[in-house]
Amino acid sequence: MVLSTELGEWRASALADAEDIHAIEGYRFEPPDRVLPKDGWRATVREEMMETGEIVGAAATVKMPKGVRIQGSGSSATRRQPARSR
Repeated sequence: MVLSTELGEWRASALADAEDIHAIEGYRFEPPDRVLPKDGWRATVREEMMETGEIVGAAATVKMPKGVRIQGSGSSATRRQPARSR
């Protein structure tokens, strides 16, 4: 799984032979985030209000990571982290 916690838009793609990538699945994706044709994706990391659980009714602003799970074939020597682009 590849994750991003940097605020803002995250556009990237997986680099491999087309037949080596079987599926790309978004993690914590919500509209307008999407997996793109040709093994790419676009997602936006935002700050979200979350209840802290320490005090009833208390909340904190946190960055919630987004990510992708890439399923494919190949050896460990052919696996690389995708390039990050903005």
